[in-house]
Amino acid sequence: MNRLRRMMIQMIKRSGMFRKIKVIFLDVDGVLNNETTSAVAPSGCTGVMDSKVTLLKEIIDKTGARIVLSSDWRLCDPQDIDYVYLVNKLRRKGISIFGKTPDASWGKRGKEILSWLDKHRRVESWAVLDDIKFNDFYNDDFEGHFTITDYKKRLT
Repeated sequence: MNRLRRMMIQMIKRSGMFRKIKVIFLDVDGVLNNETTSAVAPSGCTGVMDSKVTLLKEIIDKTGARIVLSSDWRLCDPQDIDYVYLVNKLRRKGISIFGKTPDASWGKRGKEILSWLDKHRRVESWAVLDDIKFNDFYNDDFEGHFTITDYKKRLT
C-alpha cells in the first residue's frame, strides 16, 4: 500500500496538478487597441494591434504568467467571429487563454477577478492589465496588482 501511495504522489507531482501559477487578468480594449487602431475585427469593431500582442508576449515570456480574460471580450460565445479573431491573434504570437473571469455585471470587474482567484487557489501571483480602474479596484486586495494603461497609448 505504501508503494502504491508513493507512486500516486509521484504521478500527481509530475502532472503539475499542484504547481503554482502566475496570472495576468487581461482587458483587451485600451490595452491591445484604442480609438486610433486601424485593425478591424470581423464584425467591424476595433481590432487588436499586433505590436501590442507582441509586447504582451514579452511580458508573458519574462514572467511565466498565464492569461485570464477579464475583458468584455470574454462574454463572447467561443464560436463568435470576434472571439475567434482574438484567440487567433493571440495564438499567432504563442499566447493562449488560460481562463475567463465570471460575469458579475458591468463595473464589477474587481469582484469578478477576486471570484476567479477564490476558485483557483494555485495562483501564487497575479496582475491586472486594464485601461479603466473600476470602483471595486479601490481596495487593499488590488494594492500592487494593478497596472493601468493609457487608452490613447495602449500597452507600452
